[in-house]
Amino acid sequence: HPEWYNVYNKVEVQLTTREVKGISESDFALAATMDELAP
Repeated sequence: HPEWYNVYNKVEVQLTTREVKGISESDFALAATMDELAP
């Protein structure tokens, strides 16, 4: 489950997957997509 933090114009998202007890390939893919969409 992602954890979202928002302060003024900054957003931080921490991605983890419980099933793998860490970062999964899907987490990396989502992070890459978020980076592409970020201004």
